[in-house]
Amino acid sequence: KKELLLAGQSIDVSASVIKALDAVRADFLGKLKAKWGDARDLARIIVVGGGAYLLKDVVNELYKHTVTREAPEMANARGMLKIGMRQYLMSKATAQV
Repeated sequence: KKELLLAGQSIDVSASVIKALDAVRADFLGKLKAKWGDARDLARIIVVGGGAYLLKDVVNELYKHTVTREAPEMANARGMLKIGMRQYLMSKATAQV
């Protein structure tokens, strides 16, 4: 069940989400297949980002080795944090030399 909180009211938008996904499903899967083929050379496909909750099942229709990480909408933020921490630690190590 997909819900949207609007003016303090919880509204079920499941039907609208399904309709929107159905409208883009064929095009989306076609583009994935054109880009990745059968994805045989990939050990797994990790679906992350803000659309992961909606698209993981669609991607899994084509590629059974699809997984979704916990809190996939935070993947970019976690990646940027890792890069920032690495840069910070490298700059501290360089400053101490």
